[in-house]
Amino acid sequence: YLEQELGPLRAQAAAADGTPAQVAVLGERLAGVEAATMFNAFAAQLMAIQSQEAAEQARVCALEDKLSAQVQATEELKGALVQREIEYDAKVTALEREHARKVQLLLVQISASHQ
Repeated sequence: YLEQELGPLRAQAAAADGTPAQVAVLGERLAGVEAATMFNAFAAQLMAIQSQEAAEQARVCALEDKLSAQVQATEELKGALVQREIEYDAKVTALEREHARKVQLLLVQISASHQ
């Protein structure tokens, strides 16, 4: 009996946008036990939604933490890459100078051997 009576009211409640006037009208149409049953169902649904929202918020926080760690790791890698480029540039410059010095020495030796 209770399910038969509550069925249409549940449909109205599901279709309602939850304005206070609509809730009051539904409340007036329900008897005490029916109202308590309906209230308990809504309370359980609210708790489930709040629990789901809390879980989603925790997931968002975890993803934000992961993103922050990845951004930090990326910045560290960029810094290491810049440092490595500086070191390689210094090595290339030193090798170019050494090469130029050796070429100059060879030219001097060739010039001396022709005289």
